[in-house]
Amino acid sequence: MHKDKLRIKTIGKVLTARRVDFDPARHDDRAGWLQKVQETTDLGARDITDLESGVRYNYGEDTVTALERVYRLRPGTLGPALQGEGGLVSDDGELLVDPLAAPEPVEEQLLRFTAALRASVEHLPEQEAAHVMTHALASAEARAFFVIDTKPGSRRRAS
Repeated sequence: MHKDKLRIKTIGKVLTARRVDFDPARHDDRAGWLQKVQETTDLGARDITDLESGVRYNYGEDTVTALERVYRLRPGTLGPALQGEGGLVSDDGELLVDPLAAPEPVEEQLLRFTAALRASVEHLPEQEAAHVMTHALASAEARAFFVIDTKPGSRRRAS
């Protein structure tokens, strides 16, 4: 993945996690977050979806200002962060994305994903937790194969 795409995807992941932290019960899914955002701003669903999915980096000045407000970011940091010209900083001064940091190795991402998945099911009975984890992993695998299959010139390797 090109480093610019990786940076934008990282920002999207960080902002998705940030909105979930604001209110895990209401903002765990994008629909709950979109409802809250649309009650208080003129932002569209596509603005939020594109940002959190990391598919776009060019937003108008008013949109960037509104996004900074809803994600509780320091004013003036989202635009430069998306352009690779600065770090993404929370409104309380925490550096959320460091533009100089090396990308997280895939192995560490997998360990973090697995740990988060385990933590999300720890309150469930053992059999139900195993069921959820099995389906989550199968979904991740299917999504990875979809990406491989839809990338121009790619061919899935035989198992």
